[in-house]
Amino acid sequence: MKRILPLLVIVAVSVFYVFANDDGHEINNSVKGNVARVLDGDTLELRDGQKVRLIGINTPEKGQPYGEEAINEVRRLVTNKELKLLYDKEKEDDYGRTLAYAYVDEKFINLHLVKSGLALVETVPPNEKHEGDFMEAELDAQKNCKGLWEGLCVKGERGSACIVIAEINADAPGNDNENLNGEWIKLQNRCDEDVPLDGYLLKDRTSSNNYFFKNITLNSNNSLTLFSGCGEDTTVNIFWQCPEKRSSVWNNDTDQAYLYDKNGLLTATKGY
Repeated sequence: MKRILPLLVIVAVSVFYVFANDDGHEINNSVKGNVARVLDGDTLELRDGQKVRLIGINTPEKGQPYGEEAINEVRRLVTNKELKLLYDKEKEDDYGRTLAYAYVDEKFINLHLVKSGLALVETVPPNEKHEGDFMEAELDAQKNCKGLWEGLCVKGERGSACIVIAEINADAPGNDNENLNGEWIKLQNRCDEDVPLDGYLLKDRTSSNNYFFKNITLNSNNSLTLFSGCGEDTTVNIFWQCPEKRSSVWNNDTDQAYLYDKNGLLTATKGY
């Protein structure tokens, strides 16, 4: 079999950093650089090896619905353009990546991706400066069925219109991480026909919590509960993590569930 070597994409972009001091006043800096690669829709790599993570959003990973579209849109925006980066309160994440809001020709890239339906809102305190703007943009994208939200308006397949997210129990009794099966999410089939869920994907706002359905059918007018821990699957109860991980799936304060059908279209969502 012919082996295809990965292509390194060099994106020529001038980068100007604008720092802010504690009282919010911007401090211009003389640091310049070039973007070497667009790693994914929300992460850039500079020529000096520094990685920049766009604040407040989360784009699909490569291979997930609209992952490539997000990458291509960012490349389109930044290629041969001046890029300005602004910090919020926290300037680096646990992986050593620079956290920033990115602008090109006065276009706010983080916000543009959410408006286009190519990114979901993912607020990580204390970087909350534009959370309201992002949430408003996400609601607009959802209302107009843009990008990731397209599936909510496409009812070509009967199964996609039948399955809804009925309930999420995010706060387990006691310590969530020690009681994974104390949190769960319930799906409901509101149609008079059974719906095979093979190939469906359920995820939260992050890129790490993904559950792929296999050999599961949700019977007509019935419910199916997905627990966050480990157990023996039945026709009405299934389990996310076997063997169990150390952390729970759902945030206690706020989160969002997304259900994609086997064609990669978003068919149901529920937030809290």
